[in-house]
Order: sequence, then structure tokens, then C-alpha cells
Amino acid sequence: MNDQGQVSPQPLVVPFDQRSGEMMVYGGGFAALFVLSIAIARAAPAYYAASFVLAGIAFHFLPFVSKKTPALVISSAGLKISGVGLLDWRAVKRAEIINKSVRTIRNAELHLTLNRPLAEAVLSPDAEGLMRRLKVQIARREKDVLIVKLEPLGSSPEAILETVSRFLSQH
Repeated sequence: MNDQGQVSPQPLVVPFDQRSGEMMVYGGGFAALFVLSIAIARAAPAYYAASFVLAGIAFHFLPFVSKKTPALVISSAGLKISGVGLLDWRAVKRAEIINKSVRTIRNAELHLTLNRPLAEAVLSPDAEGLMRRLKVQIARREKDVLIVKLEPLGSSPEAILETVSRFLSQH
């Protein structure tokens, strides 16, 4: 129950859709090892560089196959976004889905209009650092709107918006 005596909606934990990154992580990792073996056999610096780039690509997409960290957690505590942190519900003025299509592929985005700067809206930020910045990010900020890419997530955009809307209506 919340402070108005209403029952809070059920939380929603949204993982990354593993199919979105499996090829990039496992394929990139395998290709990096293969090119590294050629680099060792030939002692060619160009092959070492290529294997380093391929390993970097695999590392960049690693969150897509990680099972320990969800992409989004929508709960009464706030909206936890991977790479951003826990967003306070009171900082969100409006939430909507914006559909963008590339040919026949739907690329839905959750647009969260904030009523204060992002730094003040985040209750507990995710750990910053070079390693986190090198990994794929699903959120970006444009002025007073936080945009969350939904296509690499394992839940439908409609289910995410519905849950976000229910929590927003309570705050």
C-alpha cells in the first residue's frame, strides 16, 4: 500500500532480449579469438589490433546477454534504468511511446518528460566509469526528455508503458 491507502501496482522486471546481442557478443568473441590465434601464429600487429577491436565489440554488447542485471525495473521505488540509475517517480511529468520504423522494423522508444534536471531526478545513479560507458546504453537525454530504447528489451513496449503509467498515476 502507498501513503494514500491504495495498493501499488505489481513491479515489472524487464531483461534485455538476449537474441538482440547474442551474435555480437558470442560471434565477436569467437572472431576475436580466431583473429588472435592468427596474430600469434604470424606475429602480425594488424591482426592483434583487429582482435582487440572485435573483443571491444563483444564487450560493448555484453549487457544484452547478462542475466544478472535487468535493463529496466519498474516498481514503487522508482524506475531503474540500466546505465542511468533509479529515477524518482515525482520527477516524471509524462510518459509516452514514440514509434520509429526502419523499413518494417519497429523501433519503439519510451519518452519520459522530466520536471527537473536528470541529475536531480535520479535517486541513486548507476556506477559511472569507463567500463560502464563502453557498454551499450539504452537511455539518452534530450533537453527535459529521457529517451529509453525499447527494441532490445524482452517485454513489449505497451506492457512497459502500461506499468509505468500505473506507477505514475500513484505519484
